[in-house]
Amino acid sequence: MKKYYSYLFFALSVLLLSYAIYHRFFKDDIYDPLEGVELTTVSISKRNINLGEVGKREEARGEFFVKNTGSNDLIITNVEVSCTCSSAALLDNKISPNDSISIKVNYNKKLPSYFYSDVLVHGNFPGSPEILSFEGIYNGNDLESPD
Repeated sequence: MKKYYSYLFFALSVLLLSYAIYHRFFKDDIYDPLEGVELTTVSISKRNINLGEVGKREEARGEFFVKNTGSNDLIITNVEVSCTCSSAALLDNKISPNDSISIKVNYNKKLPSYFYSDVLVHGNFPGSPEILSFEGIYNGNDLESPD
């Protein structure tokens, strides 16, 4: 009976592996969220934010402003950060012409050190993804002076 379960497990593993390989390398149906969407242009005020020295009680946050300077709607499909020590938040992913959005970034303070993170903004604009960055130094101390 043990051999039966071993053979069954092996056969299921081979089937699952075959299915994964087929879908990874041979299936042509790739989902494109921007299929049929017209390109637009964007303007970004700052591409790098230096937060400077950050203490324990301070927020390690920054904000990027992206403006739709084109004549079509700007559609942001993804905002990703290059490191697990940081995060990015976007409230709306569809921006009308001449409107702006803000992308808020946050460093999750853990150990005192220098930090740097890239922020990749994907959308329907030439040169996508746009690479932004933020950096600073978390010193782990309380920089606020006592009252």
